[in-house]
Amino acid sequence: METFEIELESFLKTILPIPELYEFLLIAQNLSKKRGEFLYFAGGVVRDYLLKTLYKKKIEKPKDLDLVLQGNLKNFLEELLKKVKGEILFESQFLTYKVKIYLNGKEFLIDFITARKEIYEDIAKLPKVFPSDFKDDILRRDFTINTLIIGLSPPYKGILIDLINGKKDLERGLIKPLHLNSFVDDPTRIFRGIRYKVRFGFKFAREFFLALEKCFKKEALKKLSATRIANELRLYLNKEPKEKLKELLETTFYLNIFEEAGIKAKKENFNSLIELLSELRDELNIKEREKFFLLGLLNSQFLEQALR
Repeated sequence: METFEIELESFLKTILPIPELYEFLLIAQNLSKKRGEFLYFAGGVVRDYLLKTLYKKKIEKPKDLDLVLQGNLKNFLEELLKKVKGEILFESQFLTYKVKIYLNGKEFLIDFITARKEIYEDIAKLPKVFPSDFKDDILRRDFTINTLIIGLSPPYKGILIDLINGKKDLERGLIKPLHLNSFVDDPTRIFRGIRYKVRFGFKFAREFFLALEKCFKKEALKKLSATRIANELRLYLNKEPKEKLKELLETTFYLNIFEEAGIKAKKENFNSLIELLSELRDELNIKEREKFFLLGLLNSQFLEQALR
């Protein structure tokens, strides 16, 4: 495990979507310190901070924040919401909470996550989760570039923790799964890997292709529900820049992901679909665009009729 000191105040001011959150985080920081529980940032917010500050990539500020607690998160939030105005909107089976915070007349959503261990009992099934420590929480993640964490409270306050060389892979621009059964456990990670590759202009590591081969042999993609696949494809449309959509679809096609998932997507239809989506942008709401996109991608006859 490697550790690096960072300027915590600079990190917070760099990542925060609105300045008002700074005081809220200080309250959360003090509370976790008082309770003797480790509070930290993980995943995309740390990755993007390093891409921006160390590797000078143009990265937008995050629209939301994920905070992870090694401790009793439910009790922590109950105590926290006595100190700040807010409410728990949702509690998931995966030990996560979506919290709405009210700050100076503004509302902000924050995802709080319990540091946890995941166990996959079968191919492509959702995992069972158990409270654990930050090391297990790191080891459950999808790609090495998402394993870096930054401590907000003791014992690692202001410390960047790199458990498995994520910083090096970030610097080299590599999309590398943590282990070769990663896509067997959760094939949706493949779609996320494609999004990171295209978004950042990164490369797939050799381990990505080896993990993909194991996934194909186990036919794991075919065991994903249609709902989970559709959710991942929606993110191509909604979470990535529109000019990247063709590259996302073509990368998915060339990796044989559509075929392995039992989806009859035709590469020659991608341009027409993207052009139609652009033409109809002002006529369709978000849900209608998603439906049009999925139908056009999965059903050639639908697309042909729409082109008439």
